[in-house]
Amino acid sequence: RTGQVYAAAVSPDGRRALSAGRDGRLMEWDLATGAILTTIPAHEKIIWAARFAPDGRFALTASADETTAVWHLETGDRIGLKASDKTGKQPWLSSDHPGARLYTKCANCHALNAQAASRSGPHFEGLWGRRVGAVEGYNYSGALRNKSFTWNEKTLFDLFYQGPDKFLPGTKMPVQQVPDKEQLANLVDYLRVLTTGGAKQ
Repeated sequence: RTGQVYAAAVSPDGRRALSAGRDGRLMEWDLATGAILTTIPAHEKIIWAARFAPDGRFALTASADETTAVWHLETGDRIGLKASDKTGKQPWLSSDHPGARLYTKCANCHALNAQAASRSGPHFEGLWGRRVGAVEGYNYSGALRNKSFTWNEKTLFDLFYQGPDKFLPGTKMPVQQVPDKEQLANLVDYLRVLTTGGAKQ
């Protein structure tokens, strides 16, 4: 690459490396061949630090623009909010539903409807009964593009009880596991309430 490099890291399996620097780009390399695997225009200013996550599927960067970010290396997508966007309705903040508190974690990556500001995960409009990987225009990982089930009470429960990394190996969804079955049932019911208007389906 051209330009000054200020950060480099080797993947946990020793097969890949990251480099980043003055141009704000994060690059992933194959150490055996020297080939560039991924190039992500991560920041508008210098990247001072770059690291692999422990599983090697994600990278973390810190920049002179005073932000840090998590990146899914397969797709190049940023995980979490792309900006400090808090516009739109946030009914979970005032809800007395027992699942609302846990939903705040979902809200970091998913908007309630297609008109809201884009986030790193697909929006939840029409989630209940929607086929997995079906939001038009969203850049899904291969783990979801190759599946055909629909989201419902059972599949959402399994997703969070097993953890996304076990239920959908290869997904870019961060690990969000809820081992408490009662709390998880409350979260799943609150997702139903939010995405169906409270109607039982």
